[in-house]
Amino acid sequence: MQSVNNNHDQGGETPTNFDQVADAIQERKRQLELEEQELERKRFEAQQAERERKLDAYNALRDDANGFRATAAKETDEASKKTYVQWALDADRQAVQLARELGLAIEEPEPELEPTTLEKVTSLLRHRVGALVQMILLGAAIMWASTNFESIGQHIQELNKSLPVEQQMNAYDLTSNQKFFFEKYVEFWDLPVGLFKLLILVPFVGLYLLPFIRSRKDFFTEFFEDLTPYQRCVITLAFVALFILHSALSHGVKP
Repeated sequence: MQSVNNNHDQGGETPTNFDQVADAIQERKRQLELEEQELERKRFEAQQAERERKLDAYNALRDDANGFRATAAKETDEASKKTYVQWALDADRQAVQLARELGLAIEEPEPELEPTTLEKVTSLLRHRVGALVQMILLGAAIMWASTNFESIGQHIQELNKSLPVEQQMNAYDLTSNQKFFFEKYVEFWDLPVGLFKLLILVPFVGLYLLPFIRSRKDFFTEFFEDLTPYQRCVITLAFVALFILHSALSHGVKP
């Protein structure tokens, strides 16, 4: 009977052994909790780093888009202008995609639509109709001035028939018309003569201004491709003022 009890005690577990196993399990649980917390911390840091990276990329894309638009506004070449505008739109689309991923509240840019063929044709026709109307008005003004010139001259001649010689008025006649066309003759001949003088004295300036010599360094190419709209306006106003002054001075020409 005593040997049976001894065998039972040797094959069973004591309360102390259970406590040790429980402590080991609790320690393992604490280790797992620590490992889980460390994993969550690393995951959070990785998410924050990824968010910072995307936010930096978003701000960089917005800056790029603004820079491309500013460059396009200064660009005079139409092909380059369209390229910069397209780059700006691409940068905007990428920035909007990143904003969605980041959960940012942002308004999507409206697409800049190219004018349709109908709109281009309508604009071209509008400009041509405007030019035609200007030519018609200019022709009407010249006809009105010419008709009044002739009719008033005839009226003066009719009045002179009933006036004594000392009171008669001098009406413009064909001599006056000849003087007018002589002024225009001298005015228009001054232009090629002036260019010819440039070719003799400073040939590089004359070649720069010649309209039928096209190179990378000529006035017409640089006017349309290199100058800003403001610079073109200033040069155009200067040319108009000089031509008006030239026409005014031509009236002092005497045959």
